[in-house]
Amino acid sequence: MTTEPTIATVRAPRSRSRRPDQTPPAPALPADLDALLRRMRFPYLRAAAPDVLATARAQR
Repeated sequence: MTTEPTIATVRAPRSRSRRPDQTPPAPALPADLDALLRRMRFPYLRAAAPDVLATARAQR
């Protein structure tokens, strides 16, 4: 009775010394948008907005 090799035995082991891809930090929010989000009391949106805007600009 022979057994088929499983995916785990076929894959090459991953190197632990590799670092994940590092992306540059997102640019700061424009002052008027930051002021608006502060006035509307959206701290979580204000924290996430730079990354969301950078992604939207990159993907057009």
